[in-house]
Amino acid sequence: MGRQPYRFGLIFAVGALLVCGLAAPALATFVSPKRVMIDDARRAAQITIHNGTDKTMVYRFSWENRAQKPGGSIELLAEGETVPGYKPAQDMLRFSPRQVVLKPKSYQKVRILVQRPADLPDGEYHSHFLIEAEPAAGDEGADDAAQPGLKGVFEIRANVSIPVFMRHGQTALDMSVTSAVLGKKNGRDMLNVKIANASTRSVYAKSELECGQAGGTPKSWTLPTVRIFTEGRSIDRELAIPEDFSASGCTSLTYKLIGIDDFEYRDRTIAETPVSR
Repeated sequence: MGRQPYRFGLIFAVGALLVCGLAAPALATFVSPKRVMIDDARRAAQITIHNGTDKTMVYRFSWENRAQKPGGSIELLAEGETVPGYKPAQDMLRFSPRQVVLKPKSYQKVRILVQRPADLPDGEYHSHFLIEAEPAAGDEGADDAAQPGLKGVFEIRANVSIPVFMRHGQTALDMSVTSAVLGKKNGRDMLNVKIANASTRSVYAKSELECGQAGGTPKSWTLPTVRIFTEGRSIDRELAIPEDFSASGCTSLTYKLIGIDDFEYRDRTIAETPVSR
């Protein structure tokens, strides 16, 4: 089973505050990867935290459980709350360190170790890795010094969580697009999509709208990514269509879900359906 490449793709704590006509410098913490997929053959993974700000930052790490509810929204679960089909992973994952202090422009790798019980049923388990960030005590940093008029006006504090998926044994994708209907919202073309899901592993899928043309090469437009978690049995999405889209001249319109992270379906069509106009 192939490992997925890690790349910097998640940015949080980005400041762009205008106060008295002055713009505060942009501050960012970079986290890689955007999501962690631990396949059956793997026993460890890692997350890289890079402090791209001009301040010394404190990062604290913990777990939280988020699940996909009917309709497709991914929500934080209250303590003791359950969602049918959702299996948390946090009790089988250990990470180190639990907290780190990073100077400006420095980075830290957080290692996640997997401890699968011998009698663990096949399937996918997932929890979210929570990163809480705040400036170190007493560190006003270069930003305040550069713009003394902003001191005390705002505090940079940001939390972010990334999904960690752990798979065990046999898992498979099994889903269908039950409808895809063109519509409009505020004058813009939209595609209303319904997905039925019976998979035993999650997938992030690129949405593609393909226009068939008589005697010519099909033209396609990329729509927003769709997240389909194992417990998400029904997904309803309203997807914005690029402004250069036109159905004129299309002999057919097809909506496709194309795998992004899945080791078996990367860049392959998972499901598709004709689009109703």
